[in-house]
Amino acid sequence: MNLKSLFEKKNVSEGMRTVKIFGAKDYLVIVDGDIPCDAGHELNGLTHPMLREHGYFGVLCLEESGSHTGIQIHPIYSGNWSFAVCPAEEDGAMPPWSIRRSWGSMNAHSETLVIDVPGSAILRVEPPVESQPKIQK
Repeated sequence: MNLKSLFEKKNVSEGMRTVKIFGAKDYLVIVDGDIPCDAGHELNGLTHPMLREHGYFGVLCLEESGSHTGIQIHPIYSGNWSFAVCPAEEDGAMPPWSIRRSWGSMNAHSETLVIDVPGSAILRVEPPVESQPKIQK
């Protein structure tokens, strides 16, 4: 038995699943891992209304179903894809989920996140967050 299959068996036996997130093209983020998602697994910034507004991509929320435990993933596109990760709750702690990062493993122009999440985890898409507050005139 190779190391990869041993790792996958360990995750299944502990009720965990592995999710991969990476960018493809300049408008597409792929979520691989068969996780339930309200927007599907190919998140297209050109056709999904909550994914692109004013040039910002939407926020991906990985959460344990029925709880507020989770993380937010902020896709960043600047000719290459990268991802910022933070707790789902403003004053919350990061859950003890393993997060691994690599460059170019799925797409030459993208970081890949590999995240071990509980088997009950779901993925939601939230509208983009503008980086600067609007100035009142």
